[in-house]
Amino acid sequence: MRKEFIFLELLSLLCVTLSFGQEAQLAIYDSKEEGLYFDQALIYSYSDHTGLKKEIWIYHSSCSGRFLFDHAAWGREDEMIHYVIAQPDGSYLTFGTEAEGPGNGKIVAVDSVYLESKDARTAIPPNDGYIQFVALPESNKVIAGLESRAYKVRKLKEANGKEVIHLATVDFDTRLIYAFNQQAQELRLPELFSDGLSLGADQLITRIESSYTDSNGKKYWSTLSLETIDPTTYWAPYKEHTLRQRIGEKLITKPLLESMELTEPCY
Repeated sequence: MRKEFIFLELLSLLCVTLSFGQEAQLAIYDSKEEGLYFDQALIYSYSDHTGLKKEIWIYHSSCSGRFLFDHAAWGREDEMIHYVIAQPDGSYLTFGTEAEGPGNGKIVAVDSVYLESKDARTAIPPNDGYIQFVALPESNKVIAGLESRAYKVRKLKEANGKEVIHLATVDFDTRLIYAFNQQAQELRLPELFSDGLSLGADQLITRIESSYTDSNGKKYWSTLSLETIDPTTYWAPYKEHTLRQRIGEKLITKPLLESMELTEPCY
């Protein structure tokens, strides 16, 4: 699956061959013509007690701080929703198609989540009356090239549950990943990404193993592991989309071009 996806990316996104045999050099940053640019792919593996095994791809722009989620993240094609872009201010832009939408039917809807100030937390990971993190220094290890600290997670209201998590410190806002499932969408990431752990803005889950035994002795388990963070080349088209946003009681529509801030090269 991964090899096929990489091939399709290279075929459709890396270069445009001109009729006279030369290659056109595409911009490696946001542009109106190519779209919003993403240069990293966070690739996770997921498995659980049902026998399900899959990869999860989440795209990131190291320049703009945006994340992009598409069918490679939530696991299936959707005719109406093409991709969702999370922005550093906590807004989520859902790019889709509506048969009755304006113009060509390409619509962008806006949702948002509240992002607490990065300096507001004093203990990371936090310990409160419901969740406790117990450091397991003997289990610290390097995962996908990232130094990862291990913790046992004690959920005081789930005595039959066990969870071990590895966290790495990164330079991007991981809360935009964990808040994805707060959006009112049927398309979701595995719940391990949104387990209510209140992690810090720079804490990336590199591995999490969760298990639970019910009152009948049946065991449920799931595992999520970061396999790699790979360089990539992904453009998300946006210039033909119409932004639809509710402000108060009014539904505002306008070309997305008028609102989207492009990021210049930061390398």
